[in-house]
This record gives sequence, structure tokens and C-alpha cells, in this order.
Amino acid sequence: MEEARGAASAADRAALAERINRHLDALPAGGGSREVADLLERLLEGGQLAGLVEAEGRSCRAAATEALTRLGFPFALEVRPEDLAHLRGEDGGATGFRWQELAAGGVLGAGILGQWLLVLQHRPADFGSPLPLILLMGLSLLALVPSVLGPERSASQRAGLMVLAVLAIIQLLSSVLVGYPAVVSGLAGLLACLLLWLPRR
Repeated sequence: MEEARGAASAADRAALAERINRHLDALPAGGGSREVADLLERLLEGGQLAGLVEAEGRSCRAAATEALTRLGFPFALEVRPEDLAHLRGEDGGATGFRWQELAAGGVLGAGILGQWLLVLQHRPADFGSPLPLILLMGLSLLALVPSVLGPERSASQRAGLMVLAVLAIIQLLSSVLVGYPAVVSGLAGLLACLLLWLPRR
């Protein structure tokens, strides 16, 4: 890092930044680990990557942020909002969430709320303990986080979408097979997956 910041010319500095980015891109290859996540967080929080940009315009800060998201759950949840905004800005010139993320979060949230309104209209004896439904909905919300934070088509995003889809299918099957009231939240989960799988604009 110090070598890149002290490079004699802009071309040398960009070349060193490119080498650093290659190393950062390789860090998640072995899977998520606490040690790798801590290293990336220290680099980001310490400002050691500030101003290091390769010739094609990709900054070392963006590479480190993407590497952290690619570590998957739970490490992707540790990405700081300002680093995520920096990554988003480089990817598409936007500083916030795109419409898919907002729509998916809104659909899933509305589905969960709507499902609970329906549940409250029944007596507990009509469907048994609400704990399974609470667990499924809570896990769905957790799965939404890497689906939204992860770079498009990244391993972390695909894993989050897969978990969200499986949970939605489980809710739909429980509604059909055993009459458990989870059809609304299940359909909302599938729709959220579809929205997040669309190409981001």
C-alpha cells in the first residue's frame, strides 16, 4: 500500500493498484473466514486504500468492498454503508439502492406484514404455534440482506437468493400440504427473488 501511494508516477501508481486489486479479488476464493474479513475491514476502515485506482478506473476500496461481500453471510453484513455507496457509485454511477432492491424489500416486507394480519384473524388453535412462521420470516429477511448487498451475480447474491427461494417454497408447501397460513409471505419471497434476479439498471 505504501509503495503504491509513494509511486513516482501516476502510471506506476495505477499499475500497483491493479496488482493490489488482483490480490484483493483472490482473497474470497477460499471461502469466508473471520481472518479474511478482519483484514479487509482493517484496510477499509484504516483508509489505507484511499486514492488507489487502477488504470481502468476501479479503485482498491471498491475491490476490497466487493471482496468482503463475496465472503457471504455473515461477513457481507459487515460492509459499511459508505463503502457500499462507493462500490455502487463505481458500478453504475448511483449512490443508493436501485429500484429492484427497493421493490424487493417492499414486496417482502408487505408480504410478511400481510401474512401476520391474516394470522391474527385466526385463533392460535387454528394453525398451531406461530414459532415456525416467525422463524421462516426472520430467515427470509436475513437472506434478503446478502441478496441486496452482494454485487450482481456474485456468489453472495446467488446464495442469498437461493436461501430466500427455498424458504419461500417451504412456506408455500406448508400452506398447501398442511394448511399453515404462509401463502402470502411465500409468494412475496418468490417475487422478491424474481425482482433481484432481474438485471440491475
